[in-house]
Amino acid sequence: MTELEVLGLIGAAVTFALAVGGPILKLNSSITRLDSTVKSIGEKLAKLDSDNHESHQEIFHRLNEKGKQLAAHEARLEDQDKKLDDHERRLVQVEQRR
Repeated sequence: MTELEVLGLIGAAVTFALAVGGPILKLNSSITRLDSTVKSIGEKLAKLDSDNHESHQEIFHRLNEKGKQLAAHEARLEDQDKKLDDHERRLVQVEQRR
């Protein structure tokens, strides 16, 4: 092999290395950024899930409290209805005596 052929071969090898190496380095940095982005999204999703769970717990607690208040109100209304029925019954009895 002559000296000129060796130089040509070395030049071709360097050109090939640059042609293949450049995109590989860009791809590697893109993969690294993508990995970082996916991790960040995963962390944000975990926080969102935790916040969502807490919000649902608060809503559930408030709903239970409102249910208890509604049940107490309904019991008071039933008691008032019984008293009203009793008063009406007694009024009818008084009116019938006249």
